[in-house]
Amino acid sequence: QLVPLVPGAAGGGLATFGGASGGAIQLVAGTSITVEPSCVISVGGGGADPGGAPSAGQAGGGGGSGGALLLEAPNVSIAGTLEANGGGGGGGGPGSVYGADATLNAQPAAGGTTGTPGAGGNGGAGASAAGTAGGPGDATTGGSNTAGGGGGGAGYIRINTTSCSATISGTLSPDATTTCAT
Repeated sequence: QLVPLVPGAAGGGLATFGGASGGAIQLVAGTSITVEPSCVISVGGGGADPGGAPSAGQAGGGGGSGGALLLEAPNVSIAGTLEANGGGGGGGGPGSVYGADATLNAQPAAGGTTGTPGAGGNGGAGASAAGTAGGPGDATTGGSNTAGGGGGGAGYIRINTTSCSATISGTLSPDATTTCAT
């Protein structure tokens, strides 16, 4: 079980806003739960705000972490997508880009302002549950990029069945190879 069932954590930010946290959902059925191929159940984290003026030390905000999904039924079949991915970190410096919200698949959410010294980190997803660190920026050496915010980590997915087995042909993100999906 996920006890207590709690949502993810919001990303941090000093002078900017971090990404919103992913929620928490518990589905319980007496017979079965089926997630059809075109269905998505999402508790992903939000992307973070970008940084601002280097003189003010405004680094990008951190991405929100993914939340928690708990499915409990005698029989569970997943042909669609369950995701608890983290949001992307905001890019650092003036003109930077917001981090992306969690994706509805197993791909990480992109950090803001990629390809710069102050790029935001990607959110955790798929086989990489941890978000990546934001770039350090170059403002201390005369550049215009403050540090990018880190990507939010993935949340948790747990499926409880009476048979201790679920039929999964769809997507779990984070995936079953991580400690975040059981």
